[in-house]
Amino acid sequence: MFCYSGGFALNAARGGAVNVIGVDSSLPAVELAKENIVLNNMDPGRITFLREDASEFMKGALSRNETWDIVILDPPKLAPRKKALQNASGMYRNLNSLAMQLTKRGGLLMTCSCSGAMTQSGMFLRLLQASCTLLVCST
Repeated sequence: MFCYSGGFALNAARGGAVNVIGVDSSLPAVELAKENIVLNNMDPGRITFLREDASEFMKGALSRNETWDIVILDPPKLAPRKKALQNASGMYRNLNSLAMQLTKRGGLLMTCSCSGAMTQSGMFLRLLQASCTLLVCST
């Protein structure tokens, strides 16, 4: 989710993933990601990049009972300043809750935050722990 130039997706495919889907709401990002498939001499049949809102994509996937072995969630900076922490925490909570539900049991969820205000405050880890508890995850 939030694939931007496709770095994680391309590495997943290079690492042996049979089918990779990258999602970003930005058309220039999706076009760049598609271009990177060609630039890296990779099989375009194994990697799909979609221009779609990540939350909406994940909700749709849940409604179709889709799950993945690996889910990578790398949203843009949602809390550029401490003032934005409250609003950002709700967005991170929702995104991670959806991503956790899409990750197969025994699978891997890699979640990222480039919002220094969120990670430095310790809120990000607490938010993930709370989201996991709500979904009855095992740690």
